[in-house]
Amino acid sequence: VSPGGVPEDLIFSADGTQVIGAFQNARQLMVWDAATGAEVNRLKLPDKTPGVRALALLPGDRFASCSAGDSVVRVWNLKTGELVRSLSASKVVGYTSVATTTDGRVFATATDRTVRMW
Repeated sequence: VSPGGVPEDLIFSADGTQVIGAFQNARQLMVWDAATGAEVNRLKLPDKTPGVRALALLPGDRFASCSAGDSVVRVWNLKTGELVRSLSASKVVGYTSVATTTDGRVFATATDRTVRMW
């Protein structure tokens, strides 16, 4: 079940058991069971936050990072729905993509012809 609109990004967990979707209009992430399609969790961005544009799954499938239309990359615990970390930069309109290294120690974000390493 979609929270409204078309997902901006979709990713499978490494083990293939979950699908995570980023919804810009609804300003949230959704987690589904890949086998049944049942909703597992719904992670809502803070009020007045622009919509989610991109996702990256961290190693171990416990955490996902997302970039929104603001200057913040958020890291979420997929099981509890807790926002565990926020990375922000000044003078950034919004990130269009986010990626992480295989060990989860470094993030890369992209916007307006700039790639930033965290």
